[in-house]
Parts: sequence; structure tokens; C-alpha cells
Amino acid sequence: MFLMLPALMPHLPAPRLPAPGVKPASVRELLSRPAVWTGCLLVFSGAVLGPYAAVALAADVISSGLGPLMATTAVVIFAAGNASGRLLAGVASDALGTGRVILTVLLLETLAAVLLFAGIGPLTGPAAALAAGLALGGSNGVMGRLAVEAAPEAPNSAFGILFAAFAAGAVVGPIGGALTGGRGAWLLVGAPALLGFAVLGFRRRLLVAS
Repeated sequence: MFLMLPALMPHLPAPRLPAPGVKPASVRELLSRPAVWTGCLLVFSGAVLGPYAAVALAADVISSGLGPLMATTAVVIFAAGNASGRLLAGVASDALGTGRVILTVLLLETLAAVLLFAGIGPLTGPAAALAAGLALGGSNGVMGRLAVEAAPEAPNSAFGILFAAFAAGAVVGPIGGALTGGRGAWLLVGAPALLGFAVLGFRRRLLVAS
């Protein structure tokens, strides 16, 4: 099965190398591009709740009285969703474009935040774990296509910038959630999805204008 996965990899175009004598774009120049900095905000927005769920979900399941077996199940579902989300987001962004994939990621993240804030139950716990895992994996999986679209002549540099935004979200989520604690933490780590919706709303207009 794993040997068949490369067949599903997106068919990314070859990088457009700068013409001879042309200096490659610097990190500062790349960050000034709307496609890059809006991409950073979108990737960050989709990478806050998932990392907090990775460290807090099992404890919240147990504190809800569902027991260690359900906690283990939720963690396994989260991990499976994370792995699947990376693959699915890569394939979907190649076939459907990044906008739809990012919108799906933000919707999943919002769903997970609402379910976990409302209270973990035998059905809502696994559902929230799957949504959180898919959202985190999707935010990671879409970065390759975002990088190529934002800087076709420097996709590796653009990917590094996007990954830095992803890593920032992965740091902010667990710290912010731990400092808040309780059910309110899920609303806090889910709130960046609202930023993502706003950015996604005007991103297309920015790209057309640029």
C-alpha cells in the first residue's frame, strides 16, 4: 500500500529559475508578496488547535469520565487524521486548488473547537479528534502548493517561510491553551480560524490586484 502512495503525489511544476545575472528574491522580498504573507496567516490559522489537541485531548477525555481506553482511541484517531490530512490536502490542492482545501481546514478546526468546548462525549470526542487531526494535517499538506503558487521561481524559500508560520502556530497553540485551561482553552486555540476565514475572504482580491 505504501509503495502506491507516490502515485498520489501532486504534479508540481518545475521551479522557474531566475535568469542569468538576476539576483534571487530575498526573504524580505518574498514576505512582501501578498501570496506569501497571506499564505503564512492561513497556515498559522490552521496550525494552532491541532498541536494543543495533541497534548491535551487525552487528559480532557479522561477528566470527562470516559476512561483511558477512550482517551487512547481519541489520540489514535487524531494521529490517523493528521497523517491522512497531509496526504489528502496535497492531492486535493493539486486537483481543486488551495482555496477550497484551506477553507475545509478552517471549517474542520472550527468544528473541533466547538465540539470540545461543548463537552467531550462518547461520540463527540472521537469526532472532534478526527476533525482536529485532519485540520492539522491539512494545514501542513497544503503548504507545498501554496509555496509554488506564491513563488514559482523560489518555491523552497517560500516553503520555508510558510513552514515557519506553521511552526509558530504549533508553539502558540499549546502555550496559549495551557495558560488558559479548561473548556475555554478550546475556544482560544480555535479562534485563529476566524482570522483564517477573514484572510481567505480578501486574499483573492489581493492577488488579483497584485
